[in-house]
Amino acid sequence: MKRPIAQRPPLSPTPLPQAGEGSFSFAPSQLRERFCRCRPAKHRGHRDVIKRQLPQGERGVNRGFTLVEILVALTIVAVALAAGLRALNQSADNANQLKLRTLALWVAENRLAEAQLLPELPPAGTVQGQVSQAGIAFAWQQTISVTPNPAFRKIDIRVVETQAPHYELARLNSFLGIPPQPEAKETR
Repeated sequence: MKRPIAQRPPLSPTPLPQAGEGSFSFAPSQLRERFCRCRPAKHRGHRDVIKRQLPQGERGVNRGFTLVEILVALTIVAVALAAGLRALNQSADNANQLKLRTLALWVAENRLAEAQLLPELPPAGTVQGQVSQAGIAFAWQQTISVTPNPAFRKIDIRVVETQAPHYELARLNSFLGIPPQPEAKETR
């Protein structure tokens, strides 16, 4: 236990005894060797002090990384970064394709809505055209064919990008019926 500060005796500076006098029975160089845990001054060097301070099992072991270890670590990091960049690039491409397909489907739905709003059934045949949707040019092809029931027509709409006409972005199939005729009201 510590004594309270008031009860401690005051510290007074006392001179250290010199070699050969007082309580020292060995020379100052021996004192340095004993308390510094170092080799004698004539044998002391930087590596000797480090080896002396390391635990017994770690003496003589280099504590840094070798060039081969660093190159292996850099290779692993480079492969991981390349895979990450490839995945990021593929994700961006997929987002662009999804945008093109969505816009192409809107073009096809617009063509179907125009055909449904016609006052009469369109004749059988193929019609082509181009339209711009969100600043991107699309080419469409609309094929109308007859069905066994004369009151219906089958419509196939195919949409491609004008820069890649062989790659189909959207296809829409539907049926058109005879539009309802307004009934004449009888007046009395």
